[in-house]
Amino acid sequence: MKFSIFLFSIFVSALFVSCSEDDKTQSSVITKTTTTTFPSSFPSGTIFQINPTITLTSELTETTPASATYTNTQSGIDFPLASNEAITLSLTKNQKLVLDFTVSSKKITLTFTNFNDIGEDGYIDEFAFKIKIDGNEISSAEGTERYGFFEGNKKPRNISVTSPKTFTSAPSEIEFDSLIQHTSLYLKFDGDKNESYFLDLFSSDTGILQHTVQEHGHNIRFLYENEEDSSPQLKVSTMPDTLHQFELTLNFTNFYEGTFVRFTHIKDGNDVIGSNTNTGNFRFYQRIHFY
Repeated sequence: MKFSIFLFSIFVSALFVSCSEDDKTQSSVITKTTTTTFPSSFPSGTIFQINPTITLTSELTETTPASATYTNTQSGIDFPLASNEAITLSLTKNQKLVLDFTVSSKKITLTFTNFNDIGEDGYIDEFAFKIKIDGNEISSAEGTERYGFFEGNKKPRNISVTSPKTFTSAPSEIEFDSLIQHTSLYLKFDGDKNESYFLDLFSSDTGILQHTVQEHGHNIRFLYENEEDSSPQLKVSTMPDTLHQFELTLNFTNFYEGTFVRFTHIKDGNDVIGSNTNTGNFRFYQRIHFY
């Protein structure tokens, strides 16, 4: 799984097609993305999704190192391979925030250059970072700076926001079309399979779906519906062959994240779910996309 950067400046960002100012419908629900000061601590349970995945099992502060687990099962990328390997993280903070750890006999240094709070809800969502392995800075196709995000509901606080905003409503169809499309939608399924998808939503109704475990992708067509007296739904089909079709019911906890139920998945004309449904969590991301 490879992460790259979106370059769009409001709440969410365009991948290849950006909206003109005339095409945008602004909403009072949407607030800006805030670049924050460095967090002073990371709570136990924080998940750094940087491809690999690092999960804290204790709180991390400048004075107290943290225990964590490290998982990277994808070969061919810069990070060492390991599955749920126990590591110890140390944190130093001056003009930059630096995490150090050793995994598979390799010393890893992550230097964070900025953190972003989407929507100013008081918690940090995304970050930029650079990598050194055994003292050597690692470059990628995008340069030395990379982007990651915090997964789940354990995140560091954004101390720059004194009055965090609370979102309680789902976007209308107009708000979705003008402000949420052109983002990356991350779907994380419940269960033991570690199944997840990225949907890069390009234009008004097309994009790319990527399966992050099987690492295959499809061009897609999508439709968001938010009818009165019913939960919002996202309908997705691959194109041009409609090999896969599925529908999600989205339960928004705020304007850009929540839980979902996948109640339909048609593959080659057959229902591959049957009477069972799949549930999980979703979030729209500003600066991250999967390719």
